Amino acid sequence: MLVPVGVLLSYVDWRTLLLPTRVIYPAYAAVAALMVLATLATGATDDLQRAGIAALVGLVCYWLPWRISASWMGFGDVRLSGLLAGVLGWAGWAEVALGLYLPFLLGGVVAGLLMLLRLVARGAYPLGPFMFVGTLVGLWCGPLVLPGLSG
Repeated sequence: MLVPVGVLLSYVDWRTLLLPTRVIYPAYAAVAALMVLATLATGATDDLQRAGIAALVGLVCYWLPWRISASWMGFGDVRLSGLLAGVLGWAGWAEVALGLYLPFLLGGVVAGLLMLLRLVARGAYPLGPFMFVGTLVGLWCGPLVLPGLSG
């Protein structure tokens, strides 16, 4: 479910520098419903609790830079961070740590190169696509890169 939403939002963000709320909020509802159903089916509440805490951590980690300077990122990125951090949290803390950090690293490197090559103006590139890439890499590689945080 996350991949089609990620492709759509990444495309829209890259073209418009906006992450539409009318896509993000229904994705929150769908992901939350799937997590609750999985919890009811398995009886294990640890994953759901970790996902909720991770969503809050993600929101705070993205809200703070936005609050300091809204020119660094848009509020759509803040909204999206809770959704992606919740998904990462369902998988584990290693995934959360890697998935929340990578978008800033990847986005900064790519943005720096694009500005150096004068292909974009400062601040004229989206963070959303890098957030999705960071989430996917975090899900795939979190425990390998940060084995001490697994679980």
